[in-house]
Amino acid sequence: MIADPNFVLENLSGYIDKGVQTQIHGVDLTVAKVLCIDPLDQTSLFVVDFDNSKRSLPNTIEAKPGLVLEMGKPMCWLLNRNTNYVVVYNEYVRIPVGYAGLILPRSTLLRGGATLYSALWDAGYNGRGTGVISVGPVDLVLAPNARVGQMIFVKAETSRKYEGVYNRERSKVWTDGSVSGAAGSKKVTCSYMVEGGDGIKVFGLPPEETINAAEYMGMIKALSEIKSYEIEIVSDSRLVVCQINNRLGVNKPEDKMSTYDAHLLALQNQVVDLCNDRKITFTWIPRGQNKADTGVKK
Repeated sequence: MIADPNFVLENLSGYIDKGVQTQIHGVDLTVAKVLCIDPLDQTSLFVVDFDNSKRSLPNTIEAKPGLVLEMGKPMCWLLNRNTNYVVVYNEYVRIPVGYAGLILPRSTLLRGGATLYSALWDAGYNGRGTGVISVGPVDLVLAPNARVGQMIFVKAETSRKYEGVYNRERSKVWTDGSVSGAAGSKKVTCSYMVEGGDGIKVFGLPPEETINAAEYMGMIKALSEIKSYEIEIVSDSRLVVCQINNRLGVNKPEDKMSTYDAHLLALQNQVVDLCNDRKITFTWIPRGQNKADTGVKK
């Protein structure tokens, strides 16, 4: 049985226009990024095995839009004929237990000789997933937020749910630290909230911890408990985000900040270690946009 498209929509976020994207049987997914497999990479192997112990994915390069289709509008991607591309969707998808997700290519793609491939989306999966666009005998001009496939939910007779490494992929994870009260009644906490999750997780910390230590500990808790390969850590501490990005080598020179505090440096090392063999990015946001904020005054 195919579920009602409104039920599908209830389990999506990040869509562009629900009125346009909602169809008779499902909801259209749109393109956020286009990735190319790096043909010149000689350092990584593409390995598929039996138990995933040797699994390894090839490196990808993000393709930048470069074609002007209409003056004053965002540039489009030009996808070469007879070539495959990985597309990342805008929409964050949650597959409820008892259902499986399927994505079918839009008929417009098929009419032009192209198609969209997708794996089965298991019950319990949460994340911002990918598909493969295979371009046919003519080049494909792909506009930003183009609708390329339709997500449908089908009833599945199982109570099991997906708990693999791709769960929560490309999720935003908001982290925070807070200190309140005076000496003798000081309260220190850290917290995080994962996109598509069940609310804010809050952890009590020793009263001697500082606000910056609490900010680091929020990141450590999130990265320790969320095992996904690729996530975005979002924090309102500009200092901590800049210090981590400095260690990861992604800062602009004017944003570089270092710490000489031994305790903070140890916490910083824990964050960096938890990023090893993963694709973790750190982004600063204003405090009012931090969804992990518990409302406690810093």
